[in-house]
Amino acid sequence: MATIVRHLVTHKRYIVIGPAYGYSKTNRSSMPYDTGLQTFDEKFIVCCDSDGELQWLEAHQVRIDSVDGRSCREVLNGIP
Repeated sequence: MATIVRHLVTHKRYIVIGPAYGYSKTNRSSMPYDTGLQTFDEKFIVCCDSDGELQWLEAHQVRIDSVDGRSCREVLNGIP
């Protein structure tokens, strides 16, 4: 099964693949020892859409719809 999320802006549903640990952007520094990369302050997750296309979504812009076919309420029922 899978974790299904809904994008809060587009309302499109995605399958969560995992956290986007390697997602970075170019830093145009002129320092010769600089790697040219810096990490984002935002948290991203990797998801795929119904066509199997990978998407990098900002974590604060999605909500979990279901986990293994069950709602979050069902999964957490009885857990203190």
